[in-house]
Amino acid sequence: MSRSELLAKLGDDYFVPLEMHLCQVAEYARAIADAYRPHWQQLLGDEWAERIGQAIVLAALTHDLGKAADGFQRALQSRKHRWEFRHEVLSAALLLASTDPKDETMALTIAAVLTH
Repeated sequence: MSRSELLAKLGDDYFVPLEMHLCQVAEYARAIADAYRPHWQQLLGDEWAERIGQAIVLAALTHDLGKAADGFQRALQSRKHRWEFRHEVLSAALLLASTDPKDETMALTIAAVLTH
């Protein structure tokens, strides 16, 4: 791990890189979406089933982007620093700033990130 590598969390005795964590969560989210898609199709139709699946995977890929903030990174690496903000709120704000607020898939994604 390089010093400039962003971190997601502290494991038992090791740091977990943010990129690795987001990819692992996204892989799990894809499996969940694939497993539930037939049920969503039956209940909601193909279009909404697809939107929900996309939103879940996108939320998994972006839910911890707020952890890239300098304050979070400092707090993770040193107990002397405190991070007083919710990283998922920052993640959602980044998504809101980068998308059309009328995009229904992104609205689902942002809701999923906020409920972390």
